[in-house]
Amino acid sequence: MISRIHALIGCYFVASFAALGLPPYLTEILPRIGDPRADLAGVLYVVPTVFAAVSAPLWGRLADRFGPRSMLLRAQIGLALAFILAGLADNIVVLALALMLQGILGGTYAATQAYLGGALATQDLGKALVLLQGAARAALLIAPLAVGVLSRWVPPQHQYLWFAMLPAAAAILVATLPRERHATRAKSSSLAAADVPRWLVSVAEFGFVLATVVTYPYFLRQITSQHPSMDAIAASALFALPHVLYLLSAGILHAPASRRPLVWLRGGMLGVACGAASIAFPLPLILVVASRIVIGLGMAACLVALANLAARSVQPERSGRTFGVIELCSKLGAVAAGLIATTSAVWHPSASFIVGAVVAFVFAAALPSQIPAIRRRTTPTEPAHLHTEQK
Repeated sequence: MISRIHALIGCYFVASFAALGLPPYLTEILPRIGDPRADLAGVLYVVPTVFAAVSAPLWGRLADRFGPRSMLLRAQIGLALAFILAGLADNIVVLALALMLQGILGGTYAATQAYLGGALATQDLGKALVLLQGAARAALLIAPLAVGVLSRWVPPQHQYLWFAMLPAAAAILVATLPRERHATRAKSSSLAAADVPRWLVSVAEFGFVLATVVTYPYFLRQITSQHPSMDAIAASALFALPHVLYLLSAGILHAPASRRPLVWLRGGMLGVACGAASIAFPLPLILVVASRIVIGLGMAACLVALANLAARSVQPERSGRTFGVIELCSKLGAVAAGLIATTSAVWHPSASFIVGAVVAFVFAAALPSQIPAIRRRTTPTEPAHLHTEQK
Protein backbone atom coordinates (compact mmCIF):
# COMPACT_ATOMS: atom_id res chain seq x y z
CA MET A 1 0.00 0.00 0.00
CA ILE A 2 2.87 2.41 0.74
CA SER A 3 4.17 2.08 -2.81
CA ARG A 4 0.65 2.68 -4.12
CA ILE A 5 0.36 5.86 -2.05
CA HIS A 6 3.66 7.15 -3.35
CA ALA A 7 2.64 6.29 -6.92
CA LEU A 8 -0.59 8.26 -6.55
CA ILE A 9 1.17 11.26 -5.03
CA GLY A 10 3.83 11.13 -7.74
CA CYS A 11 1.12 11.06 -10.41
CA TYR A 12 -0.49 14.15 -8.91
CA PHE A 13 2.86 15.93 -8.66
CA VAL A 14 3.83 15.48 -12.30
CA ALA A 15 0.30 16.13 -13.60
CA SER A 16 0.10 19.46 -11.77
CA PHE A 17 3.21 20.93 -13.40
CA ALA A 18 1.47 22.72 -16.28
CA ALA A 19 -1.57 23.59 -14.20
CA LEU A 20 0.56 25.34 -11.56
CA GLY A 21 3.61 26.40 -13.53
CA LEU A 22 2.20 28.03 -16.66
CA PRO A 23 -0.59 30.40 -15.42
CA PRO A 24 1.96 32.95 -14.10
CA TYR A 25 3.24 33.20 -17.69
CA LEU A 26 -0.13 34.09 -19.23
CA THR A 27 1.15 37.65 -19.60
CA GLU A 28 3.75 36.26 -22.03
CA ILE A 29 1.38 33.85 -23.79
CA LEU A 30 -1.54 36.19 -24.49
CA PRO A 31 0.32 38.81 -26.61
CA ARG A 32 1.21 36.01 -29.06
CA ILE A 33 -2.44 35.05 -29.64
CA GLY A 34 -4.28 38.34 -29.89
CA ASP A 35 -4.16 40.16 -26.54
CA PRO A 36 -1.20 42.56 -26.86
CA ARG A 37 -1.47 44.01 -23.33
CA ALA A 38 -2.51 40.71 -21.70
CA ASP A 39 -5.63 42.41 -20.31
CA LEU A 40 -7.38 39.05 -19.91
CA ALA A 41 -4.60 37.40 -17.89
CA GLY A 42 -6.38 37.90 -14.57
CA VAL A 43 -9.66 36.49 -15.86
CA LEU A 44 -8.10 33.49 -17.56
CA TYR A 45 -6.00 32.81 -14.46
CA VAL A 46 -9.12 31.88 -12.46
CA VAL A 47 -11.07 30.14 -15.26
CA PRO A 48 -9.77 26.61 -14.42
CA THR A 49 -10.46 27.20 -10.72
CA VAL A 50 -14.05 28.32 -11.33
CA PHE A 51 -14.91 25.36 -13.53
CA ALA A 52 -13.11 22.92 -11.24
CA ALA A 53 -15.24 24.21 -8.35
CA VAL A 54 -18.47 23.77 -10.32
CA SER A 55 -17.65 20.24 -11.49
CA ALA A 56 -16.03 18.85 -8.32
CA PRO A 57 -19.24 17.64 -6.56
CA LEU A 58 -20.44 15.89 -9.74
CA TRP A 59 -17.16 14.05 -10.23
CA GLY A 60 -17.19 13.12 -6.54
CA ARG A 61 -20.60 11.48 -6.84
CA LEU A 62 -19.53 9.64 -9.97
CA ALA A 63 -16.41 8.43 -8.15
CA ASP A 64 -18.63 6.86 -5.47
CA ARG A 65 -20.72 5.20 -8.15
CA PHE A 66 -18.11 4.01 -10.64
CA GLY A 67 -15.00 3.95 -8.46
CA PRO A 68 -12.38 6.64 -7.78
CA ARG A 69 -9.82 4.97 -10.03
CA SER A 70 -12.06 5.64 -13.03
CA MET A 71 -12.40 9.30 -12.09
CA LEU A 72 -8.67 9.64 -11.46
CA LEU A 73 -7.97 8.11 -14.86
CA ARG A 74 -10.51 10.50 -16.40
CA ALA A 75 -8.85 13.46 -14.66
CA GLN A 76 -5.36 12.61 -15.93
CA ILE A 77 -6.54 12.07 -19.51
CA GLY A 78 -8.65 15.24 -19.30
CA LEU A 79 -5.65 17.28 -18.23
CA ALA A 80 -3.55 15.89 -21.08
CA LEU A 81 -6.22 16.80 -23.65
CA ALA A 82 -6.70 20.28 -22.19
CA PHE A 83 -2.95 20.93 -22.22
CA ILE A 84 -2.68 19.84 -25.85
CA LEU A 85 -5.50 22.19 -26.83
CA ALA A 86 -3.88 25.07 -24.89
CA GLY A 87 -0.56 24.43 -26.59
CA LEU A 88 -2.18 24.53 -30.04
CA ALA A 89 -4.43 27.53 -29.36
CA ASP A 90 -4.01 30.32 -31.89
CA ASN A 91 -6.54 32.75 -30.40
CA ILE A 92 -8.00 33.79 -27.06
CA VAL A 93 -11.23 31.84 -27.49
CA VAL A 94 -9.47 28.50 -28.00
CA LEU A 95 -7.16 29.13 -25.04
CA ALA A 96 -10.14 30.03 -22.84
CA LEU A 97 -11.88 26.83 -23.95
CA ALA A 98 -8.75 24.82 -23.09
CA LEU A 99 -8.61 26.35 -19.62
CA MET A 100 -12.32 25.63 -19.12
CA LEU A 101 -11.73 22.00 -20.07
CA GLN A 102 -8.76 21.90 -17.71
CA GLY A 103 -11.08 22.85 -14.86
CA ILE A 104 -13.97 20.59 -15.89
CA LEU A 105 -12.05 17.48 -16.93
CA GLY A 106 -9.16 17.85 -14.48
CA GLY A 107 -9.60 17.65 -10.73
CA THR A 108 -6.68 15.30 -10.09
CA TYR A 109 -6.32 16.52 -6.49
CA ALA A 110 -9.89 15.64 -5.45
CA ALA A 111 -9.78 12.39 -7.45
CA THR A 112 -6.56 11.33 -5.73
CA GLN A 113 -8.09 12.17 -2.34
CA ALA A 114 -11.16 10.09 -3.19
CA TYR A 115 -9.04 7.07 -4.11
CA LEU A 116 -7.02 7.35 -0.91
CA GLY A 117 -10.18 7.91 1.15
CA GLY A 118 -11.67 4.67 -0.10
CA ALA A 119 -8.53 2.59 0.41
CA LEU A 120 -6.97 3.73 3.69
CA ALA A 121 -7.91 3.66 7.35
CA THR A 122 -8.35 7.02 9.07
CA GLN A 123 -4.85 7.36 10.56
CA ASP A 124 -3.13 6.28 7.33
CA LEU A 125 -5.41 8.55 5.32
CA GLY A 126 -4.40 11.56 7.40
CA LYS A 127 -0.72 10.87 6.72
CA ALA A 128 -1.38 10.36 3.02
CA LEU A 129 -3.28 13.66 2.76
CA VAL A 130 -0.38 15.46 4.43
CA LEU A 131 1.97 13.94 1.83
CA LEU A 132 -0.41 14.89 -0.97
CA GLN A 133 -0.53 18.49 0.25
CA GLY A 134 3.27 18.39 0.34
CA ALA A 135 3.31 17.35 -3.31
CA ALA A 136 1.02 20.28 -4.11
CA ARG A 137 3.31 22.73 -2.31
CA ALA A 138 6.41 21.26 -3.97
CA ALA A 139 4.82 21.57 -7.41
CA LEU A 140 3.78 25.14 -6.63
CA LEU A 141 7.41 25.96 -5.86
CA ILE A 142 9.17 23.98 -8.59
CA ALA A 143 6.82 24.25 -11.58
CA PRO A 144 7.03 28.04 -12.22
CA LEU A 145 10.81 27.88 -11.86
CA ALA A 146 11.01 24.97 -14.30
CA VAL A 147 8.84 26.84 -16.80
CA GLY A 148 11.04 29.91 -16.47
CA VAL A 149 14.19 27.91 -17.15
CA LEU A 150 12.67 26.05 -20.10
CA SER A 151 11.32 29.28 -21.60
CA ARG A 152 14.88 30.08 -22.74
CA TRP A 153 14.43 27.38 -25.37
CA VAL A 154 10.68 26.66 -25.54
CA PRO A 155 7.99 29.40 -25.48
CA PRO A 156 5.66 29.00 -22.48
CA GLN A 157 2.61 28.18 -24.62
CA HIS A 158 4.44 25.37 -26.42
CA GLN A 159 5.41 23.92 -23.04
CA TYR A 160 1.76 22.94 -22.63
CA LEU A 161 2.38 20.35 -25.36
CA TRP A 162 5.46 18.99 -23.60
CA PHE A 163 3.80 18.93 -20.18
CA ALA A 164 0.79 17.08 -21.62
CA MET A 165 2.98 13.98 -21.65
CA LEU A 166 3.14 14.05 -17.83
CA PRO A 167 -0.57 13.44 -17.09
CA ALA A 168 -0.66 11.01 -20.01
CA ALA A 169 2.12 8.99 -18.39
CA ALA A 170 0.36 9.29 -15.03
CA ALA A 171 -2.82 7.91 -16.60
CA ILE A 172 -0.94 4.81 -17.72
CA LEU A 173 0.30 4.26 -14.16
CA VAL A 174 -3.17 4.88 -12.69
CA ALA A 175 -4.60 2.26 -15.06
CA THR A 176 -2.41 -0.36 -13.35
CA LEU A 177 -3.78 0.39 -9.88
CA PRO A 178 -6.34 -2.00 -8.35
CA ARG A 179 -9.98 -1.11 -8.85
CA GLU A 180 -11.19 -2.11 -5.39
CA ARG A 181 -11.93 0.99 -3.31
CA HIS A 182 -12.42 0.06 0.32
CA ALA A 183 -11.44 -3.54 0.87
CA THR A 184 -9.19 -2.54 3.76
CA ARG A 185 -11.90 -0.79 5.75
CA ALA A 186 -14.78 -2.79 7.11
CA LYS A 187 -18.24 -1.38 7.74
CA SER A 188 -17.63 -1.32 11.46
CA SER A 189 -14.57 0.87 11.01
CA SER A 190 -16.33 3.24 8.62
CA LEU A 191 -18.55 4.41 11.48
CA ALA A 192 -15.49 5.35 13.50
CA ALA A 193 -13.88 7.02 10.50
CA ALA A 194 -16.64 9.58 9.94
CA ASP A 195 -16.68 11.29 13.34
CA VAL A 196 -16.14 14.81 11.96
CA PRO A 197 -19.00 16.56 10.11
CA ARG A 198 -18.23 17.36 6.50
CA TRP A 199 -19.55 20.90 6.83
CA LEU A 200 -16.91 21.72 9.45
CA VAL A 201 -14.04 20.66 7.18
CA SER A 202 -15.58 22.44 4.19
CA VAL A 203 -16.10 25.75 6.00
CA ALA A 204 -12.62 25.61 7.55
CA GLU A 205 -11.09 24.85 4.14
CA PHE A 206 -12.90 27.82 2.59
CA GLY A 207 -11.73 30.16 5.35
CA PHE A 208 -8.13 29.00 5.24
CA VAL A 209 -7.85 29.28 1.45
CA LEU A 210 -9.51 32.71 1.43
CA ALA A 211 -7.27 34.05 4.22
CA THR A 212 -4.03 32.89 2.60
CA VAL A 213 -4.63 33.18 -1.15
CA VAL A 214 -5.97 36.74 -0.87
CA THR A 215 -2.42 37.83 0.04
CA TYR A 216 -0.75 36.15 -2.97
CA PRO A 217 -1.47 38.41 -5.98
CA TYR A 218 0.10 41.59 -4.61
CA PHE A 219 2.74 40.20 -2.28
CA LEU A 220 5.70 40.88 -4.59
CA ARG A 221 4.50 44.41 -5.29
CA GLN A 222 4.00 45.06 -1.58
CA ILE A 223 7.46 43.85 -0.58
CA THR A 224 9.34 45.61 -3.37
CA SER A 225 7.50 48.87 -2.67
CA GLN A 226 8.51 48.69 1.00
CA HIS A 227 12.08 47.62 0.19
CA PRO A 228 12.99 49.06 -3.23
CA SER A 229 16.53 47.70 -3.08
CA MET A 230 15.29 44.09 -2.92
CA ASP A 231 15.75 42.18 -6.16
CA ALA A 232 13.18 39.87 -7.73
CA ILE A 233 14.93 36.68 -6.62
CA ALA A 234 14.92 37.71 -2.94
CA ALA A 235 11.29 38.78 -3.12
CA SER A 236 10.34 35.46 -4.74
CA ALA A 237 12.24 33.60 -2.02
CA LEU A 238 10.20 35.44 0.62
CA PHE A 239 7.01 34.47 -1.20
CA ALA A 240 8.08 30.82 -1.29
CA LEU A 241 9.26 30.66 2.32
CA PRO A 242 5.92 29.56 3.91
CA HIS A 243 5.59 26.72 1.39
CA VAL A 244 9.12 25.56 2.14
CA LEU A 245 8.35 25.60 5.87
CA TYR A 246 5.35 23.35 5.26
CA LEU A 247 7.55 20.81 3.49
CA LEU A 248 10.03 20.91 6.38
CA SER A 249 7.56 20.80 9.27
CA ALA A 250 4.48 18.87 8.14
CA GLY A 251 5.87 15.48 9.14
CA ILE A 252 6.77 16.76 12.60
CA LEU A 253 3.38 18.40 13.17
CA HIS A 254 1.26 15.47 12.01
CA ALA A 255 1.26 13.46 15.24
CA PRO A 256 0.33 16.28 17.67
CA ALA A 257 -2.13 17.85 15.20
CA SER A 258 -3.93 14.53 14.74
CA ARG A 259 -4.68 14.41 18.48
CA ARG A 260 -6.10 17.94 18.78
CA PRO A 261 -6.78 19.16 15.23
CA LEU A 262 -9.10 22.03 16.18
CA VAL A 263 -6.55 23.48 18.59
CA TRP A 264 -3.85 23.37 15.92
CA LEU A 265 -6.20 24.76 13.28
CA ARG A 266 -7.13 27.69 15.51
CA GLY A 267 -3.49 28.36 16.39
CA GLY A 268 -2.50 28.16 12.74
CA MET A 269 -5.21 30.63 11.73
CA LEU A 270 -4.00 33.06 14.39
CA GLY A 271 -0.45 32.72 13.04
CA VAL A 272 -1.67 33.47 9.52
CA ALA A 273 -3.63 36.47 10.85
CA CYS A 274 -0.62 37.93 12.69
CA GLY A 275 1.74 37.38 9.78
CA ALA A 276 -0.62 38.84 7.17
CA ALA A 277 -1.39 41.90 9.30
CA SER A 278 2.28 42.67 9.84
CA ILE A 279 3.08 42.51 6.11
CA ALA A 280 0.51 45.28 5.56
CA PHE A 281 2.79 47.80 7.29
CA PRO A 282 6.37 48.88 6.51
CA LEU A 283 8.78 46.75 8.55
CA PRO A 284 12.53 46.21 8.66
CA LEU A 285 13.54 43.31 6.47
CA ILE A 286 14.36 41.05 9.42
CA LEU A 287 10.80 41.47 10.71
CA VAL A 288 9.39 40.74 7.26
CA VAL A 289 11.29 37.45 7.27
CA ALA A 290 9.97 36.73 10.77
CA SER A 291 6.42 37.44 9.59
CA ARG A 292 6.79 35.01 6.69
CA ILE A 293 8.07 32.37 9.09
CA VAL A 294 5.03 32.92 11.33
CA ILE A 295 2.74 32.61 8.30
CA GLY A 296 4.57 29.49 7.15
CA LEU A 297 4.26 27.73 10.49
CA GLY A 298 0.62 28.84 10.71
CA MET A 299 -0.08 27.46 7.24
CA ALA A 300 1.62 24.19 8.11
CA ALA A 301 -0.44 23.82 11.29
CA CYS A 302 -3.65 24.59 9.40
CA LEU A 303 -2.95 22.24 6.50
CA VAL A 304 -1.95 19.31 8.73
CA ALA A 305 -4.98 19.87 10.97
CA LEU A 306 -7.29 20.09 7.94
CA ALA A 307 -5.83 16.87 6.53
CA ASN A 308 -6.58 15.05 9.79
CA LEU A 309 -10.08 16.50 10.03
CA ALA A 310 -10.78 15.54 6.41
CA ALA A 311 -9.55 11.99 7.05
CA ARG A 312 -11.95 11.71 10.00
CA SER A 313 -14.89 13.04 7.95
CA VAL A 314 -14.71 10.33 5.29
CA GLN A 315 -16.74 7.17 4.98
CA PRO A 316 -15.15 4.83 2.41
CA GLU A 317 -18.30 4.39 0.35
CA ARG A 318 -18.72 8.18 0.10
CA SER A 319 -15.13 9.36 -0.20
CA GLY A 320 -15.69 10.89 -3.62
CA ARG A 321 -18.68 12.92 -2.51
CA THR A 322 -16.91 14.12 0.64
CA PHE A 323 -13.74 15.26 -1.10
CA GLY A 324 -15.76 16.71 -3.98
CA VAL A 325 -17.58 19.04 -1.59
CA ILE A 326 -14.36 19.95 0.24
CA GLU A 327 -12.69 20.71 -3.09
CA LEU A 328 -15.66 22.85 -4.10
CA CYS A 329 -15.27 24.96 -0.95
CA SER A 330 -11.51 25.22 -1.45
CA LYS A 331 -11.89 26.44 -5.03
CA LEU A 332 -14.63 28.89 -4.05
CA GLY A 333 -12.26 30.28 -1.42
CA ALA A 334 -9.57 30.77 -4.07
CA VAL A 335 -11.98 32.48 -6.47
CA ALA A 336 -13.29 34.75 -3.71
CA ALA A 337 -9.72 35.57 -2.70
CA GLY A 338 -8.80 36.60 -6.23
CA LEU A 339 -11.83 38.83 -6.60
CA ILE A 340 -11.35 40.44 -3.18
CA ALA A 341 -7.64 41.02 -3.77
CA THR A 342 -8.34 42.70 -7.11
CA THR A 343 -11.07 44.99 -5.79
CA SER A 344 -9.38 45.81 -2.48
CA ALA A 345 -6.13 46.80 -4.21
CA VAL A 346 -8.02 49.66 -5.85
CA TRP A 347 -8.88 50.98 -2.40
CA HIS A 348 -5.43 50.59 -0.81
CA PRO A 349 -2.27 48.66 -1.78
CA SER A 350 -2.17 46.88 1.60
CA ALA A 351 -5.88 46.14 1.80
CA SER A 352 -5.66 42.49 0.76
CA PHE A 353 -3.27 41.73 3.63
CA ILE A 354 -5.65 43.33 6.13
CA VAL A 355 -8.52 41.31 4.63
CA GLY A 356 -6.50 38.10 4.97
CA ALA A 357 -5.68 38.88 8.60
CA VAL A 358 -9.32 39.69 9.45
CA VAL A 359 -10.65 36.55 7.74
CA ALA A 360 -8.10 34.32 9.50
CA PHE A 361 -8.87 35.89 12.88
CA VAL A 362 -12.66 35.59 12.41
CA PHE A 363 -12.44 31.94 11.42
CA ALA A 364 -10.08 31.19 14.31
CA ALA A 365 -12.57 32.78 16.74
CA ALA A 366 -15.56 31.03 15.14
CA LEU A 367 -14.14 27.49 15.24
CA PRO A 368 -15.87 25.25 17.80
CA SER A 369 -13.89 24.19 20.85
CA GLN A 370 -14.66 20.53 20.18
CA ILE A 371 -15.81 18.49 17.22
CA PRO A 372 -19.63 18.62 16.87
CA ALA A 373 -21.53 15.36 17.08
CA ILE A 374 -22.82 13.75 13.90
CA ARG A 375 -26.39 12.58 13.65
CA ARG A 376 -26.44 9.12 12.11
CA ARG A 377 -29.50 7.25 10.99
CA THR A 378 -29.76 3.79 12.48
CA THR A 379 -31.02 0.71 10.64
CA PRO A 380 -33.55 -1.77 12.06
CA THR A 381 -30.82 -4.38 12.53
CA GLU A 382 -28.38 -2.01 14.14
CA PRO A 383 -28.83 -0.80 17.75
CA ALA A 384 -28.82 2.96 18.19
CA HIS A 385 -26.12 2.84 20.87
CA LEU A 386 -23.60 1.72 18.24
CA HIS A 387 -23.84 5.18 16.69
CA THR A 388 -22.93 7.11 19.81
CA GLU A 389 -20.43 9.82 18.92
CA GLN A 390 -16.91 8.69 19.59
CA LYS A 391 -14.73 11.19 21.39
